[in-house]
This record gives sequence, structure tokens and C-alpha cells, in this order.
Amino acid sequence: MQQNENLKDGRYLIREQIGSGGFGAVFLAEDTRFSGNNRVAIKQIDAANERVARTSRVEADLLYNLSHPNLPKVTNCFQENGASFIVMDYISGEDLAQALVKGRKFTIDEVLRIADAVLDALEYLHTFPIYHRDVKPHNIKVDERGRIFLLDFGTAKGTLEEEKTLAFGGQSITGYTPFYAPLEQVLRVDPNSFLLLNSLDQEKLRDFAERKTDARSDIYALGATLYHLLTGFSPEQATATVRVHAVWSNKPDPLPNLLTLNREATPALANAVHRALEVMPEHRFQTAREFREALKMSQMASVPTKATEIVAAPVRFEPAPTRHAPQIIEIKPEAPPPAPVSEVHRFVPEIPPPPVEERKKLPFAALTVVLLLVLGAAGAGLVWKFALPKDETVKTDANRADAANVPANAPGGDRNAANSNGKAAPAATGGRTLEYSLTVQKMRDGRKYQEPFESSGQEIFENGYQFLMNLTPSENGFLYIFAEGLDDKNEKVFNLIFPTPKQNGGVADVTGGRKYETGWNEFGGQAGTENFWVVWSKDKPETPEKARENAFSNGGRVTDRDRLRDFLEKGKSPKTAVKDADKKLSRLELDGDSAVYLIRLEHR
Repeated sequence: MQQNENLKDGRYLIREQIGSGGFGAVFLAEDTRFSGNNRVAIKQIDAANERVARTSRVEADLLYNLSHPNLPKVTNCFQENGASFIVMDYISGEDLAQALVKGRKFTIDEVLRIADAVLDALEYLHTFPIYHRDVKPHNIKVDERGRIFLLDFGTAKGTLEEEKTLAFGGQSITGYTPFYAPLEQVLRVDPNSFLLLNSLDQEKLRDFAERKTDARSDIYALGATLYHLLTGFSPEQATATVRVHAVWSNKPDPLPNLLTLNREATPALANAVHRALEVMPEHRFQTAREFREALKMSQMASVPTKATEIVAAPVRFEPAPTRHAPQIIEIKPEAPPPAPVSEVHRFVPEIPPPPVEERKKLPFAALTVVLLLVLGAAGAGLVWKFALPKDETVKTDANRADAANVPANAPGGDRNAANSNGKAAPAATGGRTLEYSLTVQKMRDGRKYQEPFESSGQEIFENGYQFLMNLTPSENGFLYIFAEGLDDKNEKVFNLIFPTPKQNGGVADVTGGRKYETGWNEFGGQAGTENFWVVWSKDKPETPEKARENAFSNGGRVTDRDRLRDFLEKGKSPKTAVKDADKKLSRLELDGDSAVYLIRLEHR
């Protein structure tokens, strides 16, 4: 009799309950029609609520025809005794939430491999389009063979129209998980969230509540998951509602900078994770592929191992180092992690190849505003090459974000802000503009001399000085910077210097009013003029984007130089920058929806 009660659909023998939720439970069962490895997972949905039952049927329909190595396969669905059941592959092993509770510490490589697998699955789902809407550690499992699976599509949304809440702040049948859920999902599900935000602009909030969840919602949730894995920290004080209350009230984002919690993370990795966690969907990565590419570039920027080798390494859940509770990391803003050694791009003649231990490829990413660096207007024959600094990293003063390793989009830092209070710099009046300045470090005998100073870029600099460029567009768009030099045949070559894995997370799209930095560069060789091409575009431009992809595959060098040269020279604006001596910057007026400018820096 007991066996009959546990036999479902005449074939599935229930063995034990392995999970439960607000609308049902999950059981481990055996399919008695087969022998051997016949274990399956059966999700039982309480059909007392017709809306819940309808959602479960939609879920089964969505998943039945899916086939992806990082997704469990749905094999059957049926109804019995007033309940609905979904049968799928049973994935053994431990989910990430269980591992975190046990004190599991994840390495950077493990987190990146998990992210790559989940993003591959999300990219596949989003093409249908299907949105998961509940990505979190509990729904990511690693089996005994190290394979990674994205589980539980109970809140998945497919091509059917997303159900709207009954009223402003009304209740929806789908749930969410605090910290991992983005604001657009919370507002559609939880009426209490409006009470927490009653001091904000209600019209603005109402408009936000009308937004539907989409691919960017899953990107936010995965960003929160990666943040948790990298830091062991999922702060209750940094949920989407708490964060938007702070951001819209012009207060600091309460989400701690990832770099203050994990000193092994690179700025490029932190920048990518924080960008995925942007409150506003339009500021996040727009697709899973973009997020995936940024994470891959963060690997290649800091790890000498090939990305494919890292991806191939299995994730293993080793026992926690101790049986104590997970370590709580105390955040001490006054003691930031030490800045890593960064590359200095040197403009020098005929540099011999550096020793093997000094070589480092610089993969770079997408662009739309182009800075072209033409070396040697006064010194023909100069060869522009990347070379690493022979001394320690050039640092600015302690208040600069780069010295504290704050990524471009990280909350709490001012690397991309035009002022130190966390607010975006006000856009210049009178139309679209691009402001730029230099941060210059004087050098004497190969050593830093005096403190760095700000410059409009229209002075004459000394050989050996190191500098980085600061750029602030007035509007959202895409920004690219290329350096032009001469090869050993006295022919033009182009190198990409923005974006890079360490600058803007390797992506070209930029936010209006925020300040962006290049890496450090050095004047060298004969006296002359260094020319930078800046490309800005409202929409992603084809030629600079292909040049970015090409440069990324060739250590920063653009091999299809003829096409890029034609694009730059044909699109070059005749306008010159206007110097603002008081603010120590120069300003370019942007023509139309795209513009190409040549910036010249002189040295002696």
C-alpha cells in the first residue's frame, strides 16, 4: 500500500523529498520503467491555486523542448490527484548555497568558470526568449564530475506576455529572492517595496514599476551571485530597494566595493560584476554575451593561463578548511588593498623585446570614440610599442580611485565620477561634448618626482613623463581610443588603449557625465607630437568595434589597419579642442551622433 501511495503516474517511485517552496515540493524518484541510473527529480506543484497551476504548465511547456549542457532536461509532465508534476533530470551534487553555508571559499578561476557556464545557458535561454528570473547560488549546482547546471525555472518567463500586477504595488504570483533580485522585478512582485520607497519620486517609481523583466534582470541576479561567491557576503543592507533609495537620494551606494572584500580580484573583474549590478537596467550589460566577454577579458588581463584552459578546469567542492562558521570579513575603507602593478604604454623608438617575464599581452575591448596616437610628427621613424614599466606602478594621490583599485563602475568609488561625492558630473551646456584632461606624473632618472598634476593636455611635456587620459562624455554612447605609431617599415600601425580589461571592464559603452581613464602611458624617444584619435558614437559603430575585436585577438595591435585608418581619416572632425584653464581640461564639441577627433600631445 505504501508503495502505491509513492508511485506517481504509474512509473515514478518517490524516494525522498529533497526540496520545498511556497507552491510545492521537489522529490527524488526512480523511473521504474528503466534500470540502472534511473533517478529523476519530480517537482510537485499545488494546483489549488489556478494561477499557480497555469504557471507550472507554462514552465513545463517552456522547458520540454530545451536542450543545453548546463540545463536539466525536462522529460515528462502530468497531473494526478489535483496536483501538477514536472519530471526532469536529477542533478546530484551540492548547490552553491550549500557550499557557501559550509564555509566554501571559491577561487577566482572557479567563479569565472561557473559564470561562463551559467551565462552560456542564459544566452541560450534568452534567444527564445526565456528569462529565468531567479538566478542565485541555491539554483546553481555542481555535480560530482564538476559539471555546472542552472536549475529551477519556477519563475521563468517565456514568450507569453508577462502578467502585470493588479494595481500599482499589487501582488504577483511569482516570487523573488532579496539581494539577488533587481529592482524591476521586486517592484512587480512585492507591494511592501513601495512602502520602503515612499520618500522617493513616486512618478519615477511608477514608471520603473511598469518595466518588464528581461535579459538584464538575469544579468543583475547573476552579478549578485558572483559577488556573493567572490566575497562570501550577501549584504541585507544592499538589496535593490535599499540601493535605489540611496542612489536616488544622492547618497553612496551601500553595496561595498568588491575589491575591499576580495584582494585577489582584479579591477577588471570587479568592474564587470559591479556593472552587472547597476540599479538601472540600461547601465548593465545588455546581453549575457556582453557580460561573458567582459569576464573573459578580465581573465586574460590578469592570468597568464589561456582562457580556454581555465574554462576547462572542473569545479570541485572540497571540504571547507575548518568546521567553523564562515569568516566574516570586516570592511575597513581606510585601509584599501594595495594597488597592483599596471601596464605603462611607452612611446619609444626601436624598443628591443623585453625579457619573457616582463612580456604581457594587453587584450582590449569595444570602442566608439576613437583616440589616435600618431607618434613622431617631429621624429619620423618612431616605433610605438607596448612596454611594461621597469619600476613600481605609477599612482596618483590617495584620493584617486585608481590608487585604491576602485573599478570604473564600482559603487563607493569616484573613478568614473566627475566629483568625489558619488554624483555624476553635470553635462556641459550647449550640446554634446567630450571633456578630456591628463593626469601627469613627472619622472627623474626613472623614479617618480613630485606629486601627479592635472593638465589640459595642451602643454609641452618632458620625455619620460608618464600620463593617463581622463575623458568625460556628456551623453551615453560608445568610446574608443587608438594609438597610431610607425612600424619598422615606416608604415602606420594602430594600438587600442581604451577600453581595456582594466579600463571600463573591456567594454566601449560609456555613461554620460562619468569620467573614464586610460591606462598609464610614457613619453619617450625623440621630441615630437603624439596623436590620439578619439571616437565617440551614440550607437555601436561597425569599424571601431571590429577593430576592438581584432586588437583583442592580437595583443592590442589592430592588424586590419587600412580599414581603421580610412575610417579615422575620413571621419576626422576639423574642430579643435577648447582649453579650460581654470578646470585644467579641454573640451570637444561632438558633431551629430558620432564623431572622430585627433588629439595631439607634444613632448621634448
